[in-house]
Amino acid sequence: MNARAINCTRCGAPLHLTVPNAKTVVCGHCNAQLDLTSPDYAFLQFVQKNALRSPLKVRMRGNHPQAGSIMIAGHIRFSERDYWWDEYLVVNEHGQSIWIQYDDGKFSQYTSRRLRSPLQPEQIGQVVVLPDGRYPVSDRGIATISHIAGELTWSACVGDRMKWIDAGAIGIEWTEREIELFDKGRVSRNEIAQWFAISPSVLDAACYTFDDSGPTSTGSASGIFSLFFDDEDGELTLLGQGLLILMFIFVSIALDSCEDDDDDYNYGRNGSVYYRGSYGGGGYGFGK
Repeated sequence: MNARAINCTRCGAPLHLTVPNAKTVVCGHCNAQLDLTSPDYAFLQFVQKNALRSPLKVRMRGNHPQAGSIMIAGHIRFSERDYWWDEYLVVNEHGQSIWIQYDDGKFSQYTSRRLRSPLQPEQIGQVVVLPDGRYPVSDRGIATISHIAGELTWSACVGDRMKWIDAGAIGIEWTEREIELFDKGRVSRNEIAQWFAISPSVLDAACYTFDDSGPTSTGSASGIFSLFFDDEDGELTLLGQGLLILMFIFVSIALDSCEDDDDDYNYGRNGSVYYRGSYGGGGYGFGK
């Protein structure tokens, strides 16, 4: 895996860059984030010192059945109200990259699609219209970056907010400076485990926490999810069935008491991932 060596402009520690189009990197020694697009690798900010409790870590190496040798080059956590999800930038020895995401106990894989014409995401209503088809919008929202590590392909800092649209097989994410269109696909927990030669059991929800530090939390989104749905077949548990009945009763009462019902966008999270690049760019992708 080809690497470019630089020195951290804050502490002088050596840094080995593996992503050809990386725009920022976090020094693993002093936690300084550097701007790789500036000639002198300008300092951007200090990020969190405590690493997240995640079984997938920056610089972890593995093997992909199509892409060959791979390595996790970057990690980013997004938060939305009391919800979070993790994304990992994975590169192979040829500098090609994908993102994999952990969200609600499941993994997904995302590859960037090059924008061939201007796209105005703020003007998108219920359908995303692209040259290859129409994609109904299923969800949209605004997320905040709460943690970053390693290299990233877009200019992201802790505290930044970005908007996203989920439209089935495609997604769109953007900030004031950048926009990205990507294709989405599922990848199983067993496949991820095989890539990095680890046991699938270490990828359970219990390995993750809401917070940047502290003991493993059993109150994560995925942990709560498993109380109501069976992990193996996705069917409702007895507790889930009871909750569903109660929800039906409460909704019925609420509807009876309402005279009007205005339409609104749903700003909840429904499994989406970010792959950023400058407009018209996009990066690389390896097999789904």
